[in-house]
Formats: sequence, C-alpha cells, structure tokens
Amino acid sequence: MRSLTAIALVLGSLLTARAFAADEEDPLASGRWTSYAYGSWTAAGGEHLNEVHVGLGRFLVDGLSVSLETVGGLLDFGRKAGPTAQTWAAGLDLVARWHPLRAAMGSLYVDAGTGLRLFGSPFPVGGTRFDFALRAGVGGTAYLARNVSLEAGVGWFHISNAALWGIARNPGHNAAWFQGGLLVLW
Repeated sequence: MRSLTAIALVLGSLLTARAFAADEEDPLASGRWTSYAYGSWTAAGGEHLNEVHVGLGRFLVDGLSVSLETVGGLLDFGRKAGPTAQTWAAGLDLVARWHPLRAAMGSLYVDAGTGLRLFGSPFPVGGTRFDFALRAGVGGTAYLARNVSLEAGVGWFHISNAALWGIARNPGHNAAWFQGGLLVLW
C-alpha cells in the first residue's frame, strides 16, 4: 500500500507541471490567499462531532497551502451519554494542504492538520474538556468560477489530551471524518 501511495504522489506531481493552458494562471499558485468555510462530521462509537470551520490560508508554493482555522461545533455523545447528551466544541486548527493534481476544472488534494479543542463537557467520555486534535485526509475541489470552488473530503480524525492529566484520563477518540464546503481564492 505504501508503494502504491508513493507512485501516486510521484505521478501526481509530474502531472501537475502542465495541467493548464499556456495563457491560464494556476489558481493555486504561490502567493495566492484563500478563505473558506466548510462543515465537518465525525462518527465513531455512537459519538458524532459536527463542526463548522472558517479559515484563512496562503499558498507557500504552487499547490501547497497552510491555513489557520477557527472551529465551532456540537458534540452528540449518543449512547455514551453521561451527564449531558450534547455539548459545545470550540477550537483553532493549523492545516497544510497539497494539491498534487490540478486542472482547469478542479484539483485533488491531501491534507493534514493539528489543533486545540475545548468542550463544554469532558470528551471523550472519561477524558477532559481540553484536548488536542489531529487529522489527515484526501479530497477534491471543483471550480464554480475562476476563484470559487466547492470542496469535499474524507479522512481520519483523532481527539485526545496527550495524557497531560494522566493516562487514565486520556481515552482518545478516533473517527472517520467527512467534510464539505466552499473555497475562495484571492
């Protein structure tokens, strides 16, 4: 599987070199800014975390952006309900996204991010209100206009407090992650 991933990344970077006509500017070119909003949903063990992300980023090199996101959401404990069945979530994430396959109609990307979360009630159940978040995934964009695109992605999402308050209070949460939203380039 690793060799297949490596081959795909190498081929993707080779294809990226000339995915645009000579007179077209790459919308994901170095120096461009991006702002976006998207919703995400995670599911694991009956717990569902629904979040809204609003971010601002910059392309450091062609196809590679780094962004800062504010995050707000609602957590449903589902069948693991403790003192409350639902609580709020708030956070801040740092995300890197690479678009190895880019064309006039859109792009495919891989991304990874880390951040902080504060919950209204301890999460995961048995954990703490303050946690760290990690994520990694893949997705795609489809241009609606020259500088506006829809985006959708899937991936892995992790929440834990890194055992800062002891291993007994660090249950961790690993989940499937789904997201979709709108991206504006300027």
